[in-house]
Amino acid sequence: MNGRTCLSLVFALAACGQEEAALPPPALVPVTVPKPAPTALVGKCGAVAGTVEVHHVGLPYWEPVTEGTELRVDDWVRTQPGATVELQFSNGAKLAVEENSVVVVELPAAPTADEEPAPLVAVSKGTVRGVANDAANAPVLLRSGTKTQRVVASKGQAQVDYRVRATEQGTEIAVTKGTGVVEQGEQKVELTQGRATMATETLSAAVEIPDFPVSVAPGIDARGIFPSDKPLFLTWKPVRGITTYRVQLARDLSFSEDVKTTDVTTTSYELRPQARGLYVWRVASIGAGGVTSEYGFARRIYFEEERPQELLLTPEDGETFGYQKNAPVILFQWQAAAGATSYRLSVSRGADPLDKPVVTETTDAQRLEVKKLTAGEYSWGVYVRPGMKPIFLSTRKLVVKQMAKPKVKTVKSIQWTE
Repeated sequence: MNGRTCLSLVFALAACGQEEAALPPPALVPVTVPKPAPTALVGKCGAVAGTVEVHHVGLPYWEPVTEGTELRVDDWVRTQPGATVELQFSNGAKLAVEENSVVVVELPAAPTADEEPAPLVAVSKGTVRGVANDAANAPVLLRSGTKTQRVVASKGQAQVDYRVRATEQGTEIAVTKGTGVVEQGEQKVELTQGRATMATETLSAAVEIPDFPVSVAPGIDARGIFPSDKPLFLTWKPVRGITTYRVQLARDLSFSEDVKTTDVTTTSYELRPQARGLYVWRVASIGAGGVTSEYGFARRIYFEEERPQELLLTPEDGETFGYQKNAPVILFQWQAAAGATSYRLSVSRGADPLDKPVVTETTDAQRLEVKKLTAGEYSWGVYVRPGMKPIFLSTRKLVVKQMAKPKVKTVKSIQWTE
């Protein structure tokens, strides 16, 4: 083949390629991917708070949960930090799923002839709470590994409240109110309030749920400077027999923002804030076999750029007010706080003024008269609105006492003597 022939062949191939390139692309045929058939319906979602999601079987994604979202066999439900959801099953049973939890909804593999179909729930992560009655068949079945458990109220008990928590050792089942029995096959463990069993291939003997630690310092609604040259130590009272504690920190009261959980072997934790603003902390006890207490009461700390000042004026801390018939008039006064558009006075019978307050009043003044505090001990504080930042260095206490009416003896007769 000479050079002219080769050149002609190259041009011919090029022309052929140009013709192919000029051809229109093939028509696209739409392909419909069939959606998997829904599994059996077992219930729906009740009240939802925060971000909750569901993963339906056969689908590659999670969907947001709202009140009324259907629950079907093999659904996964998960809650984000600070989020909760109530699972309402078709047989009337309910489970409350707490934050940072993942549960799987199933059906019992082979219910016996005398057993009503009941939802089977596996707690993969986190905590759920439920209530069982004394019926032979518990309305909710639990699964840990390959085993199934049920919780029923003890004989003579109308109902029992229980808590189910996923741990590295297995599924912890605890009774929080009443007396109940945890059944796994032929094995049964009776639990009184405050005791738990660990469900694996067998049920462990009942163990005591430890008390939660009592926080010591800093006080409720503490205030500090940011940045600070020295760290702030969170401290709590030791719990008898406990060597490990779980400290949880967050930037909001619902424990949903910047949550950090740390286990420590002391009764204090060094807090070095990364920014100004609100920090919230609470502590739980970790007992034998990993059984964990409830978290103690949360405490708030506000870090500010300027040194905090005490702005409360009256009443003085610990002041006592007496009355006989009508509740006394108590005058609350405080100094002005920078940037405040209004103030919130909060009075509670507990240690935290914001916990179930008996008085909560908003005003743009610097004083309020309260006339409805009956006999008892109270804590109180004033907060800046918006933001609810305290204007005090520590909460104040006051005491109201009902006094008995004085008894006056009258002289019925007078005898005169000479």
